[in-house]
Amino acid sequence: MKLLVDNQLFICVNGIKDSIKKESIVIEQFTPYQKEKFLNRYVIVGANGPIHLSIPLLGGRHQHVAIKEVKICNAERWQLNHWKSIQSAYNRSPWFEYYRDSLFLLFTKSYNFLYDFNWACWQWCLQQLKCDIVLEETKNWQENYPEYEFLDRRGVDFTLKNWGNAISSNNQAGIKLVKYTQVFEDKIGFIYNVSMLDLLFCEGPNALAILHVD
Repeated sequence: MKLLVDNQLFICVNGIKDSIKKESIVIEQFTPYQKEKFLNRYVIVGANGPIHLSIPLLGGRHQHVAIKEVKICNAERWQLNHWKSIQSAYNRSPWFEYYRDSLFLLFTKSYNFLYDFNWACWQWCLQQLKCDIVLEETKNWQENYPEYEFLDRRGVDFTLKNWGNAISSNNQAGIKLVKYTQVFEDKIGFIYNVSMLDLLFCEGPNALAILHVD
């Protein structure tokens, strides 16, 4: 079965866990942009807790265009600022140096459209996981897909809202959240379901095995 999802930026750990269990991932191009979704935002973990990073958009967050048409505001130095935040948060992590150079390229290449940067992030994450799953994209707008072929998760926000709260390994929806060793866990406790970057920097090549644990 194929998984149909929105083009979320550096998708969170539980989002990628759900995704790689399907035969392929199909990214939606034509759904209207939704500001409440993590389409231009992601969360990493620093010494003092979660760090929320966002990509500035031309026209702001209140847009009514297809996600593939949303443009990035490159007048702001968001790439440099994001990279500095990532370096600061993960310079002490065991696997940051292993992934640093290839990830840095994403933050040096110019992207005009949010969809294109998010697509590149999806490709990068799957490559680092060494995951054979096929990444596809929709060819046109389609409200309904055959249920026997697609699991439609468009409009689903994989992220957790209450970052400051202590969250058990089973949240109220009954979803088992992924747990691993984080850099600052001894100081601030474990922060669940942040960006996939966190899992890679903390666990390296073991990340895929962790995601496959039920």
